[in-house]
Amino acid sequence: MAPLKSALLREGWTVKVKNVTNYNAGAAYGTRYAMEASVEFYDYLFPSLRPVYHYDISLQDTKTNEEIMTMGGSGTSEHITESLIKALK
Repeated sequence: MAPLKSALLREGWTVKVKNVTNYNAGAAYGTRYAMEASVEFYDYLFPSLRPVYHYDISLQDTKTNEEIMTMGGSGTSEHITESLIKALK
């Protein structure tokens, strides 16, 4: 989801994207953390008709293989992005 990547870059994160389902792939990039995000269109928000998504986001420490954050729910892309940045601070 492009808004997530853009928000992370604005916050000073280095972002490397790879289409994988294995958390350990983060280690192949030499990154400390690996993020997996699943986002699926759900409905439209009325009256603005902005799309609403179901999402699940997980962050893993690639050095310890420990999941350090997980979050999920439903919301607009703005809500999802704001929630992620708030959780990372």
